[in-house]
Amino acid sequence: MTNRTGITSLVLDESGNPYIAYYDDLSDNLNLAKKTGGTWTVESIETTGNVGQYPSLALDLLGNPVISYLDRNGFDLKYAAYDGTAWNIETVDATDNVGHHTSLHVDSVGNIGISYVNATDRDLKFAFVPTTVVIPALSAGAKGLLVSLLFGLGYRRLGGNSKRACR
Repeated sequence: MTNRTGITSLVLDESGNPYIAYYDDLSDNLNLAKKTGGTWTVESIETTGNVGQYPSLALDLLGNPVISYLDRNGFDLKYAAYDGTAWNIETVDATDNVGHHTSLHVDSVGNIGISYVNATDRDLKFAFVPTTVVIPALSAGAKGLLVSLLFGLGYRRLGGNSKRACR
């Protein structure tokens, strides 16, 4: 692995093999590194312009990687899913400056949700994917940063130190 990463996201598969999604700040690409049998492989997932900031990685029910991230070309929230043979990429939300501080979670029946920040109005947002429907901000004036879906939906208020939770 190289020393060219920005923000990273890590998950282990059922065999304990690590997957790391990361923003390569030299090439401005979204990459996925995987270690199997002692060997690292790195794959560029999206390479068009400046893509891949704030990645959040999970494995779907089949063990395939899924990643949410910011596309800085249009300041959009994007989602990439590997189907076993190819990557499928879709824009989840393209309203305002969205896709910051993404947090992706796959539940026990395969539903995929993403929490993220709309940097234009500093609202915390949530979307189910794959879909074109985005649920508006969870609460009026919610100021979200450093969000997490793993144990409920928590976030850190912009300009503050207190953690909050939305349920």
